[in-house]
Parts: sequence; C-alpha cells; structure tokens
Amino acid sequence: MQDVCLTNNPMVISSGNLCVKKIEGDALEVMKEVKRAVIMGYRLISHPLTGSIRPDVSPYKSIIISGNPKILDIESLQLIENAIEYTQNLYKTVKERKWDKDSLADFQFIDFCLINNLLGSDISKECRLWS
Repeated sequence: MQDVCLTNNPMVISSGNLCVKKIEGDALEVMKEVKRAVIMGYRLISHPLTGSIRPDVSPYKSIIISGNPKILDIESLQLIENAIEYTQNLYKTVKERKWDKDSLADFQFIDFCLINNLLGSDISKECRLWS
C-alpha cells in the first residue's frame, strides 16, 4: 500500500493527488492520530514538526506515514511523542487564535507545499481518500 498522509488541511484533502486520511481537529489532533497509527506499526515518513511554522501558529498539519504496518518503530514513536509534548506545551502558553480567511488560506498553502515537496513530483493521482 502507498504511504498515507494524515491531515486536517482542506487543501491537501481536496487535492486529489495524495492518499489522505482526514483528521478532524487541530494540529495536535493530527499528531495524536499519527501516534495511534505508529503504535499499530506504521512508521513516520515525514517529521511531525516539518517546516518552520510552530504548531501553535498554524492550525493545519499534514504528516506522512508508511502505508503498511509492521513492527513498532521506536524512533517514530519517540519523534511523535516529543512532537505532541512540544505542541501541548506551546498550546498552554497561547490563547485561542482566530485567523481571518486569507490567513487560513495561506497556512493551508504552506502546509500543502511542504507535503508536496516531501513526496516529490510523481505523486499518484489515483489514490482515493483513505479511511
């Protein structure tokens, strides 16, 4: 099976060029879902803190995991647990953010570009929404 992108980014979800699993919620919820997948034997393909925009600044996060579960990958588990802890600490210091429509579109585009750059240009167009 092809690698899967877990995301809450509408632009990534609607792009039609990735195997995606839509996650409801913020960046932290995406990371928690990735952790559940890692515990089931999937491994991280992309780093959970890719890019220079902190998860408390952008509401969108896309993380790529392997398409086939195998044995627990300790490095993937440590990475995602550290990312979750980092994000939780950031969330404690920030009041709820409200973004305007243009800012949300910008954050979606940045996250989309990061994921496309990670996957390269030969992304399968035939992969349907992964659920």
